[in-house]
Amino acid sequence: MNLADKVVFERTGKHLDDLQAGLIRGVLQHQKYSKIAKEHHCTEGHVRDVGYELWQLLSDALGEEVNKSNLASTLIRQSIVTSPVVGNVETGNVIGTVHLCNQPEDSPEFIRGKQQAKLEAVKRLRQLGLSDVQIAEVLELSIEDIQQNS
Repeated sequence: MNLADKVVFERTGKHLDDLQAGLIRGVLQHQKYSKIAKEHHCTEGHVRDVGYELWQLLSDALGEEVNKSNLASTLIRQSIVTSPVVGNVETGNVIGTVHLCNQPEDSPEFIRGKQQAKLEAVKRLRQLGLSDVQIAEVLELSIEDIQQNS
């Protein structure tokens, strides 16, 4: 939650409020908006509105579309979450089974995931007409890595 709060604070100058934090937690725990609304003593429509604004904010900050159905996978892909759970292991703040890491670039899972994401991007970039040399430069991969992914 610390990283989501940081992203929101950098964009708005405000920290996550209770509903926004509860929305992220609830979505990561596969809760329906109606249950989140009940837990926060508000209407489902209000939760949807707050969610829409939060997903837009996170989408802008992370550079890809974020919504209720892809929040967990987006956080994993962005290396904000390293496994299917939410929290900060270093501070003992763990919710469910997702761990937020302060330094995801150090984890072996992050390195493997980053490499895998780059290799998956090769196919898409080829479809857009980029050459192997251009792809290698953009993704900071060797030509050999690009060519092995043919």
